[in-house]
Amino acid sequence: MTTELEMETVFDFIEAKTLELDVLPIHTNPLRSMTNQQGLHYSCRITNKKAQSWIAVYFTKGEGLRIWKQPSEQWLSKVHVPLDKIGMPYDGPLPPWTDETEQSDRQSFELCSIPEPPLLSEILDVLAIDCFQAEQYPLYEVWAVSLKGNPDSIMLREAWNAVNRQQRELRALFGEADYFQLLYEIDRLPQPQNFP
Repeated sequence: MTTELEMETVFDFIEAKTLELDVLPIHTNPLRSMTNQQGLHYSCRITNKKAQSWIAVYFTKGEGLRIWKQPSEQWLSKVHVPLDKIGMPYDGPLPPWTDETEQSDRQSFELCSIPEPPLLSEILDVLAIDCFQAEQYPLYEVWAVSLKGNPDSIMLREAWNAVNRQQRELRALFGEADYFQLLYEIDRLPQPQNFP
């Protein structure tokens, strides 16, 4: 009888490698085109204290973290806000709005005044997913088609170059064995669930 080994989490990886994150909000992400600057942008420095080395990463998050709020009494019968969720963060997709529910649903959320900066676990997870996909499709044209993109796209070519640079930097930061572990042996972070 074989037992399945539990995969290490990204949090275990961060602790074992003694990684630290410094975050600085910036106005634009230089790795994105000027027509694609939605979201909140950060310049991030990931430090591997054991290896005494670091890399800089540009990271973009959504517009801000929404929190559930108490619906106004006039909408109380129409809006389904779980009472135990009021005041709690919610960054999943918004529900599909219709003309009748749009106002009430919009009043169920509010944006935090201070958006939550990215966490090291989020950044490593995104980098690992990008690098994993590039490892699976090491030729640009095949990678572009795997993303259902046009290989002639200049923006897609720039994204490919950025991912290749990330691969080199992560290998330099962690070494080949830890880079492999991050890509193939770490449990990925759970994705936000669909709206109930």
